[in-house]
Amino acid sequence: MRKKITALMAHLSLIMSLLVLWGCAEETETVKLIRPVKTMLVEDHHAAIVRVLPGKVRASEKVDMAFQVSGQLKMLNAFNGQRVAAGTVLAELDNRDFNSNLKAARAEYQRAQADYRRFKELVERQLISKTDFDRQTAARDIAEANVEKAQKALDDTRLVAPFSGVVTQRYVDNFEDITAKQAILSLQNMSDLEIVVQVPENYIPIDATIEEESKDVEAYARFQGVDDRVFDLGIKEFAPDADPKTQTFELVLQMRNPGDVNIYPGMSAAVEATMPMDDERHLLLPASAIFASPTDAEKQYVWIVDPVNLTVSQLEVKIGVLQGDKVEVTEGLQIGMRVVTAGVNYLAEGDQVRLLSSDGA
Repeated sequence: MRKKITALMAHLSLIMSLLVLWGCAEETETVKLIRPVKTMLVEDHHAAIVRVLPGKVRASEKVDMAFQVSGQLKMLNAFNGQRVAAGTVLAELDNRDFNSNLKAARAEYQRAQADYRRFKELVERQLISKTDFDRQTAARDIAEANVEKAQKALDDTRLVAPFSGVVTQRYVDNFEDITAKQAILSLQNMSDLEIVVQVPENYIPIDATIEEESKDVEAYARFQGVDDRVFDLGIKEFAPDADPKTQTFELVLQMRNPGDVNIYPGMSAAVEATMPMDDERHLLLPASAIFASPTDAEKQYVWIVDPVNLTVSQLEVKIGVLQGDKVEVTEGLQIGMRVVTAGVNYLAEGDQVRLLSSDGA
């Protein structure tokens, strides 16, 4: 009898254990994993976008100065880095031959002018023909032109600074024999500077004009070594045609030389341009919020959080250019949507999530 009772108790204990295990399994199956996620709310403050472009500084005016006549260099009053005022004589050729030519031309003109007066009296008295008088008139005019030509040649023996600036390069030494149009020195106007940037085609609005860009774009420059300051820029020129090799557009910005810092042509600059968005209002998301389709790498998605059920669903988007750690979204997003910004590869359609308090949810 005792053996029967013991066997019955063991049987009941086994049944109770199985029931407990079945209940635990059932409870495990009904528990859902709720993932904590970081999110951001797509808001209306993305009205403009800041683009950072590399630029190169150049002078607003630059000229390689050269004589228009040949001769021996007699005086070179210019040195690299020298600041000169407009009208300063920078170089001069030996002008003795040019002076002699001018004197000869003036003497010839005086003789031709005297003959002209004499021929004029004779033609008025009808002692010579009108043809002879016209021939002498032409000789007088040619002599006058030769004087002007000789005077210009003499003037061309002096190089005069056309504007105030800095001598950036001297190509010859004093007392050299110089040929006409040979570069003598380079002069640059440093009071105003230009910064040239190459703008990608997808940064340029359709039908953009220099007037529209000047009105809508705010630009600043930063320079290495003066990182604590920014310098205002204005748009000066905008190339309407793209470079055939790089497919970029040249944008020339201008700035006033501050004078209290050393900014020279050839230096690099970081140009920060704040550009307005177009009517489609391209929005910015952290790059970590974008993920590709596992079956089609050309399609891009984000996870949208349902504000009521706190579940996620995929939303296909079109993306534009990368801006630092952010990406332009050109299609798909709407103002007011909440987007998952981290851990997107660990989520699945319909997953329930918990918004982290740091997101302001």
